[in-house]
Amino acid sequence: MTSRLAGTVKERAFSLLEMLIALCVVGLLLGVALPGYERQLQRVKRSTAIAALEHLRARQEQFFVHHRRYAETFAELGLGEGAHCIDAQGQQIAADAQQRCYCVVLEEVTSMAYVFRATAQLRQRRDRQCVELVIDQQGRRSASPGATGDCW
Repeated sequence: MTSRLAGTVKERAFSLLEMLIALCVVGLLLGVALPGYERQLQRVKRSTAIAALEHLRARQEQFFVHHRRYAETFAELGLGEGAHCIDAQGQQIAADAQQRCYCVVLEEVTSMAYVFRATAQLRQRRDRQCVELVIDQQGRRSASPGATGDCW
């Protein structure tokens, strides 16, 4: 933008100091907003893992109704061989995939009991209060190292 004052042309622009101040303000805003955003993403992924655990529990109960025992493997539940890892959308993915958020294992299986344990993977491990989510055949929930109420 130009203006004419007494026959001279004066250029108007931002000074270096104004640019530095603007960059500092943007940096401060990002510094405040990004950790909150990351915590929210962790909560969303944790909710996805909880939904996956509830889904697995329902499949296990359905298996029990038909076979009078609990499934000992994911394959018996119709979920394929090997580890059961999920991404942020709750879709089953390979155990070495970079998009995995949680991997679920089936433990302590007897004819009358089982435990599903979901363990946070990769960036989701930054959710330090809820690294592991656990549910058993009675629907009892636990989490470690944090309090169950904070995670579930």
